[in-house]
Amino acid sequence: MTHARTVRSTESGFTLIEIVVVMGLLSSFMLMLVQLMGSGVDMFTTGQRGQDLADRGQLVKHATLDCFERMVGPRRTVMVEQDPDVRMLVSWENQGFLQDDGAHTRQQVVRATVGLTELEEIDLLTEVFRPIAEEETPGGEEEVARAVQQMIADAPRKGRADMLLFAWPQDPKGVFLELRHALFTNFDEIQIMDVRAFGTEEFPRVLVPEISEVLASNLLHVEFEFWSRETTGWGREAGRGGPEWVWDSARAGRLLDEGSRLPRRESFGLDLGAGSLRDLRDDTYPRWARITLVASRGPNEPPEAFLSSELASDGRTLDLTRADKLPKLEDSRFLKIGTEWVEYGDIRGRTLTGLKRAQRGTQVKTHGVGTAVRAGRQIVVYHRFPHGRDGS
Repeated sequence: MTHARTVRSTESGFTLIEIVVVMGLLSSFMLMLVQLMGSGVDMFTTGQRGQDLADRGQLVKHATLDCFERMVGPRRTVMVEQDPDVRMLVSWENQGFLQDDGAHTRQQVVRATVGLTELEEIDLLTEVFRPIAEEETPGGEEEVARAVQQMIADAPRKGRADMLLFAWPQDPKGVFLELRHALFTNFDEIQIMDVRAFGTEEFPRVLVPEISEVLASNLLHVEFEFWSRETTGWGREAGRGGPEWVWDSARAGRLLDEGSRLPRRESFGLDLGAGSLRDLRDDTYPRWARITLVASRGPNEPPEAFLSSELASDGRTLDLTRADKLPKLEDSRFLKIGTEWVEYGDIRGRTLTGLKRAQRGTQVKTHGVGTAVRAGRQIVVYHRFPHGRDGS
């Protein structure tokens, strides 16, 4: 007798509910993974941008300090009555050397005598004499080169030059700045220490790209303060124990404000008048300089925030689209809104209160919704002048 065998499968499938649960869990895990990856990319990008900004800050710091470290004082130990062969002159000028009647951002311009190596002096003299030789010497390149060499050999060597150091608008609006410098010899057509009005025929604006070179770019601010014999603290006002914002080592009346027409920080508290020019005994040089630089990521990178409401010219609070990218209060309380610097007292959410307008030489303006708000990275460095002296 044949018995039929019933084969029963031991395998069973997933139910629909089980499949739905598993798919839900997998979707949650995938979502968490994507979020973690996104956060990691954001953190990396933010960190990289921060490092790039820090590196840029170090570059501009060293470039600026190099200019100050090259500054020199008088060589003579016995002072006689004659025109000074070295000088330090710091003045306020309109940004971009503009000379129209409009209200402009004010910036400091530094002129100072600096030391040169022999090769540096030869290079400078070559730049000065070559155009003269090309115009006056018939013949080819060899004749011109020999003429230049002869001019250099005949020129008295001083091992010094006059330096011009200043900030220049990088963009048409002047939000971003370049730090530029130039060197001048006694044989240059422009004697930089004698220039009284930048932006005029004495020193035309169009010459700037031709005669100067860029030391650093993508800056938001450059400022210099100088410790005088009357300074008792960096944080005080000029004339009240604070540092000087301008300087004339000859104390020769260039920055004297007899009619009190200028803000105190645009006049030199130690100035004596034109009669002091040839009296080298009373020449004075600062003991210290405090240099404040604000570096930025540049115009192609997003700013720290935007205005979420209009800031009127008399406004004392401002609203931002975000505040998490601003520096810590103890690091800096300054923001650049368009071309105007403001200082704020406190942050409440995305609202900044206690505004002080038109800071750092800028002009107060009305700013519309969406105006870029930048903070940058502030770098403060100190330089000690080895030739600092109070003068008689």
